[in-house]
Amino acid sequence: EESLFKCEDDRFELDMLIETNASAIRVIEPLMEEANTSRGNKLSINGLKPIHFKAIERVYGDHGAEIVEHIRRAPRVALNVVLPRLRQKDEEWRKARRDMNKIWREVYKDTYS
Repeated sequence: EESLFKCEDDRFELDMLIETNASAIRVIEPLMEEANTSRGNKLSINGLKPIHFKAIERVYGDHGAEIVEHIRRAPRVALNVVLPRLRQKDEEWRKARRDMNKIWREVYKDTYS
């Protein structure tokens, strides 16, 4: 039964990780499209909420706060670097979830058999 709780907890954590990261991507993509069409204007990052900055910090680990500061100072340049990294982590975490689903399925099967 404890392994079942661990599976549920791990699954929830991974789902939250993926969804907050995906939310940040969904907000940043239109900002980058706007940045590419209006070269001269300062890019507004008002659409980025604390949860998005937290997702970015999570991806960059110990350098997360530094990256967030770069986004605030030079959003156009920083987001051009951050967006591909968020997409890369999205792919990695979704693959990890697919792989873990196989393990979790076995745990559920063993628990309920």
